[in-house]
Amino acid sequence: MSPAKTSSPAPLRTPDGRYIVVRGRLWRTSNPGLEPAERDLQVKALMAARRAVRAALATDDPKALKAA
Repeated sequence: MSPAKTSSPAPLRTPDGRYIVVRGRLWRTSNPGLEPAERDLQVKALMAARRAVRAALATDDPKALKAA
């Protein structure tokens, strides 16, 4: 069996906190000024919208895609 992995350190952040650095690439983070509860609501809404787009594309439904 392989040894248990320990959690990796948090990724590097830019000084303004808006980006993280992963393998030399910048990735945008959520607004660091958001309260955690507001951030969670926004992330849930974003993910629901992405799922709706994926479902509309999978069924080739232009009306559902426009609504998404």
